[in-house]
Amino acid sequence: MRRDGIHRLEAGGVVLGLFEAATFDQEKIMMEKGDVLLAFSDGVTEAMNEANEEFGDDQLVSLMRTYHGQDPKKILERLLKEVKAFSGDALQSDDVTMMVVRYEG
Repeated sequence: MRRDGIHRLEAGGVVLGLFEAATFDQEKIMMEKGDVLLAFSDGVTEAMNEANEEFGDDQLVSLMRTYHGQDPKKILERLLKEVKAFSGDALQSDDVTMMVVRYEG
């Protein structure tokens, strides 16, 4: 998340840690002071509610725009709270893992 919007890192490969000899594509960006990096597992956007609806990319992006200027720890806490509130009592089939980092220059 940058001042001018979202930049998604799309390069990758197979699931991380699944295959010992796996190879991955790389993508590089230059981060500027204040940029926020959110790394998350697919279990975040694929978290289901009781109506079998997914949390989704759009909702995650919207929340990142809302919380962008806050402390990374607060961003993480709020994102987790939003995913849990969305999911309610629905059982999840995947992990919900996130990491938030702000580049300070």
